[in-house]
Amino acid sequence: MPEPRNLHELKSLQGKLAYLRRFISNLVGKCQPFSRLIKKGAPYIWDAACSATFEDVKAYLMSQTVS
Repeated sequence: MPEPRNLHELKSLQGKLAYLRRFISNLVGKCQPFSRLIKKGAPYIWDAACSATFEDVKAYLMSQTVS
């Protein structure tokens, strides 16, 4: 899964994560860097914190076993 390149892709990602929120512990805390990009008038600058958060969430989702 590639990193979101614009605001539309980031909102799409957050929608998918909201659907899975009951399976991800502390989702709001983990996705905190994304929230500042969605604020009205804020420039979309994907920085190291966003990249690290994205990789952490991906790793978390891939590491869980399904029973």
